[in-house]
Order: sequence, then structure tokens, then C-alpha cells
Amino acid sequence: MQSAVQSPNALFRPWEATEANLMPAGSLNWLEGETSRLMDGQSQGAKLFRRYIELLRHHLQDLKVGKADRCFEIEDFASILCVSAGHLSNSLHQIMGRSTCSFYEEGLLQVAKELLAEGTLPVGQIARQLHYDPSNFGKFFKSYMGITPGSYRRSLLL
Repeated sequence: MQSAVQSPNALFRPWEATEANLMPAGSLNWLEGETSRLMDGQSQGAKLFRRYIELLRHHLQDLKVGKADRCFEIEDFASILCVSAGHLSNSLHQIMGRSTCSFYEEGLLQVAKELLAEGTLPVGQIARQLHYDPSNFGKFFKSYMGITPGSYRRSLLL
């Protein structure tokens, strides 16, 4: 009789989460407000949204600590959630009025700001940890924050 051994690369399934295997919320609390608005909603769309947000939080945490070997695409999230990318995007846009990408980009920006605030990693290394080319990371960060990552870090030291 074979025993079922869970692979270390096993997929995180937020709908199977328990206290023991949930990642620490840490500073990704901005997602809490999004999910709490739907806690009473029992529609399929609301359930899908909550599962997406939990999966996103887990992936962002992996990126932050350097455990992710790549940055997920929306198709990857959809595949893990057993829906098409179009269905995931349409469902989230319908119930939240925002795209799946907007939640993802907001999360990446939050992780970037946290890593910059820690001050231990060079900006280029943070970019690579988040699976960005350093110049594209600078453009991404500046498009949201209005300043470069280096300027942001320096502003925290004042």
C-alpha cells in the first residue's frame, strides 16, 4: 500500500486552507478589505474572488521571501482555480469593478514598497526577486508611485 506524500511543490488550494497552513497575513492586509466586503456573499463569483485573493496573497508572500521561481500570470491563477482566465477576469470585474491585473499589480507594488523599506536588498535585486528586469521594475514602480524605487527608499530615510 502506497502512502500519499505531499510534494513540496504541491499547489496551494485556498479553499482547503486551515489555520496551520495559511500564510501569515503580514502587511498584505490591504487585501483584507477587499475580501471582507464579500464575506457574506455566497454567490459563485464571490467565492471565486475570495479564492483568488487567498491564492494571490500566498503567491505575493512567496515572491516577497524569494520562494517563487516565477511570477504567475492570470492564466496560472485561473488554472489553479479550475476556471478559464476569461471567466476569472469577467467574474472579478463584475463583482468588484476591477480587473484581476489591478489586484495583482497593487499587491506587487505593496511587496516592492515593503522590500524597499527594509533597506537590506539593492533595488536591482528586489526587481529580480519580483521577476522584473530592473529597468522595467523602475518604470512599473514610477508609474504607480510617481517616483523611482531609489527615490522612494531615500524618502523613507528622511
